[in-house]
Amino acid sequence: MAIPVQMQAAHTLYGQPLVDGRLFMGVSAVAGLALITTATTGGHPTLWNPVGSGVNISIVSLSLSVKDGTNAFGSLGWYKTANAGAVAATAAPIATFTNVAPSPCLVGSAQTSKVFWSPTTNTFTAAPVYYAPIPINLYPVTVGAVVVGTIWRVVYDGTLGLAPGNALSICSVEATTTSKIISKLLWEEIPI
Repeated sequence: MAIPVQMQAAHTLYGQPLVDGRLFMGVSAVAGLALITTATTGGHPTLWNPVGSGVNISIVSLSLSVKDGTNAFGSLGWYKTANAGAVAATAAPIATFTNVAPSPCLVGSAQTSKVFWSPTTNTFTAAPVYYAPIPINLYPVTVGAVVVGTIWRVVYDGTLGLAPGNALSICSVEATTTSKIISKLLWEEIPI
């Protein structure tokens, strides 16, 4: 006898949000991206919860992997853009935004995310402001070294959130990374 999906979902932490269509992910291109220090333009993977979305965001996890290149020692951080509004526009907090539709974590689901994800270049009127560390240290590595391709994963499990009208960007703290990094951000959208 098969166990109903709703019953199965109750046995995993994110099973119910998954089957309810509230679990989404944003990924970078497979080519990766050099993570820059906070600036008004450049490669800041950014999650934006626009005003009027009707949801709060609970970040579940962040996964990063070095694709190629040589990396310098450094650290990563979350940088915020407050009062970001609902649309990118000249003189708005977010002037340009390369939106790549987030994917539902339930493969085959027709659910669409209420928030925006950009794994590439964006333009801000003022550079995003440091909010919190990402507990991952980048060590000098080169292609062919054992650690290249290793996945770093930080589980937030409801300890980092994003209210409507705000954005969070992933930035390098010390200096722009010289390696290309592939990213995956996983979040739950909780109706307000």
